[in-house]
Amino acid sequence: MAGETALPIVIGEDDDVGIEILKGLRDLKGVELKILEEIVYLNKNIGGLIEEQRNLYEKQEIMEMDRVYEKYGKPLEKEHKGKFACITPDGEYVIGEDSIDAFKKAEKEGLEDCVLFQIGNPGGGIDM
Repeated sequence: MAGETALPIVIGEDDDVGIEILKGLRDLKGVELKILEEIVYLNKNIGGLIEEQRNLYEKQEIMEMDRVYEKYGKPLEKEHKGKFACITPDGEYVIGEDSIDAFKKAEKEGLEDCVLFQIGNPGGGIDM
């Protein structure tokens, strides 16, 4: 159509809001259009940054679980290998015959922010 400015902005399929905004802003020119392009670009890249942050958080959580097991779970291996333990970051724990038993005991004892491990299998920690 004559007089309309082409918008050289690529928007993902799931960005319905961005598409609606662009439909209402077809008359933008020059600096205004450049600002809009930058906003759309930044908006699209925020998703990647959020994902990177989530991955970093998960790595930190795994490192904390490893620390908890090394400090408090490993000493339980001789006597309780194969059983399950809910262990808090400050070393409180309960031991159960299976994961449900350990979880129920932790709940009964009021243990919060504990990690469930199978003793002798530290890689299987589950944050509870």
